[in-house]
Amino acid sequence: MIKRFALFVIISFSIYYGFSQEVQWEMDTVKKYEVPVGLCSWEELKGHEFYNEMSEQYAQYLPNPKVMEELSKQLFATSLHVDIYFGAWCGDSREHVPHFMKIHDDLLNNFGILLDYQIIGCNREKECGATNDEIIEYVPTLIIYKVDDSGNYPIGKIIETPEITLEEDLLKILHP
Repeated sequence: MIKRFALFVIISFSIYYGFSQEVQWEMDTVKKYEVPVGLCSWEELKGHEFYNEMSEQYAQYLPNPKVMEELSKQLFATSLHVDIYFGAWCGDSREHVPHFMKIHDDLLNNFGILLDYQIIGCNREKECGATNDEIIEYVPTLIIYKVDDSGNYPIGKIIETPEITLEEDLLKILHP
């Protein structure tokens, strides 16, 4: 119980910290609209030119209920954090980041599981702001970390597109 409370405090702080940072925006040289570079929130993406497509992807995506149930069981026993590197200029990012958000919301609303994450915007050169220590070659890149008493350590990546579906790939990483 104390471990879950400590994890809740850490997650709450990281969510607050993520929302309290000022998002950096730069003009995309091809799309000719501003894209986020560095740490940003899902909410901060709303209202920007690329968001309509992301909103449609979110609305249309239906995670597999059986896979979601199994994923929720795995997440009940294991705490994860996901770093999501994406480019607002990239079609794969505009498709799969909303799918992740739908999975996140489904886990929270239907199973009471809060999947901790942060979104990091990247420009076309894959520069992702001062918060980035990772070398990102393709977007989106989701880096999945297991969170326990000894800290966070990476257990898997989903790069550019899922092998099966996003929820099935997450389950496969959790339960190989």
